[in-house]
Amino acid sequence: LAELPGQLKAFRIQDAACYCCAHGHRHPKTGAKIPCDREYVYWMIRRWFHDPEAPAESNLDSFNAMVREQLAPVVLKHAGGSTLPLSYALYACAACNLPWLIDYIPWWWAAVDSGEKTGIAFFLWFLRALMLYLYHALLQLAMMRICTMMWKALLPLADRIWRVVLTTVQIVIMLVIAMVFWLAFRIVYQVTDSTSLLPSVPFFAV
Repeated sequence: LAELPGQLKAFRIQDAACYCCAHGHRHPKTGAKIPCDREYVYWMIRRWFHDPEAPAESNLDSFNAMVREQLAPVVLKHAGGSTLPLSYALYACAACNLPWLIDYIPWWWAAVDSGEKTGIAFFLWFLRALMLYLYHALLQLAMMRICTMMWKALLPLADRIWRVVLTTVQIVIMLVIAMVFWLAFRIVYQVTDSTSLLPSVPFFAV
């Protein structure tokens, strides 16, 4: 991924490797002649540009320009940067956290049914309870971003340091960061009143 922007910026289909060309258009085991895939690809590109009789290079240059100018921005938007696309991250977090909602619904319903808190007091209590449920998903989103940023930062070291060492270091750092964020919220949540919104400080700090 780190090399992808440069590859797309300098894309030329003429530079693409081709199995048949690499083996002299002969099957590597039997020696039988095999057709050239590159010729078929070039022919199809000429058809895409509605000019099968045009010189090959003109169509290929048009295709290269289309990849660099139209396709590259779309690909980099979803594959570039230091984090996952937001939609993918949300799907992953939803899949992990939605099942746990079943533990919170009875708790919330019991609070409504008991009538112990009403009006603004109940509203503040519910906001705290909602933060308690959503914090895990929010922390997961934050850790996904931090994790991918660390991958990108440590990538240049992959050829000089054993990957198992880099992975271990990253896991330890991730655990420490996650515990700091999680404890900050949980401690504030536990020591404050049931209608206090002070837990929103570590909640939004993530």
